[in-house]
Amino acid sequence: MGTPGKTRHVSLSLTQATRIREQALSSEVKALLAQANISYVESNLPRAIEQLEEVIRIEPTVKSAWYTLGMCFEELGEEEKSIQCRIVGAHLTSNASEEWKSLARRSRERGLFQQSIYCLQQAIKKNRFDVDAIWDRAIMLKESGRLRPAVDAFQAILKLQPYDAEVLRELIPLLVSLNEYEVGVNILEGMRRASMHGAVDPNIDPALGGDAVPDSQVHFSLNELVTLADLLLLMRRPLQVILVIKQTVRWLRGETREDRLDDAQNDLELDEAVDGEVQELDREVRLRLGKARFVLKCNEEGKRHFNIIAEESDPLDYPILYLEMSDCYFEHQMFAEALEGYKLLIDEGLVEDIQVWVHMGACYQNLDMPWEAVQVYELILQEHPSHHDVKLSLAEVYEELNERDKALDLVNEVLVARSELREGPAESSAQGHPDGNVIELEAPASLSFFNESALGPSSGTSQGASRAARSNMTFVERQRLEQQREEETRLAWVQLCALEPKVFVDGFWRHDFVFLDGPIDADSASSSHADSDRFEATRQWIKVAGRLIDSFRSMSLLFPKERYTKYRGVLRQRRTRRINKPSDLDSQAEELLSRLRDQMVDEAVSHEDDVRDLEQTTFRTIHFDDWISLFMKYGIALAKVGGEDDAIHEMFQHVMVSNTVWPSEERKMALHLAWLGTYTTLTGSMRTILS
Repeated sequence: MGTPGKTRHVSLSLTQATRIREQALSSEVKALLAQANISYVESNLPRAIEQLEEVIRIEPTVKSAWYTLGMCFEELGEEEKSIQCRIVGAHLTSNASEEWKSLARRSRERGLFQQSIYCLQQAIKKNRFDVDAIWDRAIMLKESGRLRPAVDAFQAILKLQPYDAEVLRELIPLLVSLNEYEVGVNILEGMRRASMHGAVDPNIDPALGGDAVPDSQVHFSLNELVTLADLLLLMRRPLQVILVIKQTVRWLRGETREDRLDDAQNDLELDEAVDGEVQELDREVRLRLGKARFVLKCNEEGKRHFNIIAEESDPLDYPILYLEMSDCYFEHQMFAEALEGYKLLIDEGLVEDIQVWVHMGACYQNLDMPWEAVQVYELILQEHPSHHDVKLSLAEVYEELNERDKALDLVNEVLVARSELREGPAESSAQGHPDGNVIELEAPASLSFFNESALGPSSGTSQGASRAARSNMTFVERQRLEQQREEETRLAWVQLCALEPKVFVDGFWRHDFVFLDGPIDADSASSSHADSDRFEATRQWIKVAGRLIDSFRSMSLLFPKERYTKYRGVLRQRRTRRINKPSDLDSQAEELLSRLRDQMVDEAVSHEDDVRDLEQTTFRTIHFDDWISLFMKYGIALAKVGGEDDAIHEMFQHVMVSNTVWPSEERKMALHLAWLGTYTTLTGSMRTILS
């Protein structure tokens, strides 16, 4: 017996169920069904569910059992279980078109979109002429992002209801999204010809009967004309735009003259009087004519159309028209005209699109008005600090104004951000618990025959991003960082010098170093106050010295891969090299970065090279001879306090390959002697370490 409120798993696929027909019921099944119906009527739903589940266990193809079970779950508020039961029951019913549509609606209300689409598909299989079901399925496919199946669904409706305006309003944007302009053009052109000449649409379903579409069903209006013109403009067919508009406007006006020239260099005929009456050309149509003329480089004719629109239309009433005209001017590099339109829209508060501000800044930039461009770009970045295109545009303006440090800062911000984007988010989609533990959030499970979950974003790591951030720091940023480290090194060196008189009595080669044997340990220190102070001073000296040595050894410029590469200082103008093929934005940023660096190199690096070509004698304000002395002292000190011999020898081996050591015989000899001294201290015997 089943548990009340839960359905048993039935090992029966939906496909198999469609082939099953309800057979004659056994007396046992009939008795159970009768008992279940009585329990249902008496509102004893748990008992009814238990009895119905037993029926299904014995005979899974009893459709009435599935329907009644679904009703029980529905009354108990378990909607999803109810829908599942009714779906199985619908598969066992030969004619369940309305039931499938009802199940689709209920599934959609529960957010089970894939299941809803499936139910609609089953309804369409039962009745392929059910336009309502096809429409609902098409809309759901569109909303779920499945554009190609949605297009096919809408086109299926057009075969049943040719040139349906509502369908076209849904279909055309989908075709544009898929870059299938030609399909949209063919549909609308067929509609136009059917309206004008009674042409037959080859896509009409023959099952409808008849060879042509009645005129009453075809209504090619100005709305369709504008849409057709837009598609042709997207396909860069300006001549066809002009031809279609002229032909259609003549037809709509009832003009029958055949002496018009469709290839004329102007569109004055559309503004001439017809039978003594001047007929106004629709402003949306005129806008498309103007755009086509600009594409053909007939700028004066295009401006004439736009000027007429401006004279006849108040921007307060038609802000979109003014925006499209401004954008057209901008596209064709007529920046003064575009700027006038953008300023009008912004001053009147008619648009809130950030792209209008971006274009206005570009207009100022191209009109040699850099300070105005800076003002606009900075205003944009105040509201949208991550707008990379604007940052690069502002960097270009700063370049023109010789503010190259500001330009470099902006370019590197873009490169770092783009690098982080490619590396992936540093954090997973999991949310953190207030106590610091990470917890995974899972969507509540839903009962559906289909996978209703969407794929989440892929996780990534930010290790490479942080590395890229460091490598793409601006020269100014690197300079500031290096100045900070130089100051830290200088202060640490002053501290070492102050501690040395207490640590190295009569020089660090003397045997009376504070630690004669054993590691640093407070218990091993003398109880006297002087010895205690000396012990603390020594421990502090080793700590500070170790930190300085680590900073020296971590500087790759002091340990180049190419043995003969000279040390020319920390601050060098570096050029980046990309391994992966960059996007357009990356290419723009890299090009600008390279140009800026070249300019700075031309102006500044020549002076720096004069300095760098001279032998570098210091690292972070400390002379190399003093660094060598520090390595020697540190090695002997670690040996005397019981340091690990492998670590000591690895330190000496590493510093020997530094480009500040190997060219100098004196420095190599001093380090070798100190290295030998650590052997003597550690083992009490001489070992040959020279190789």
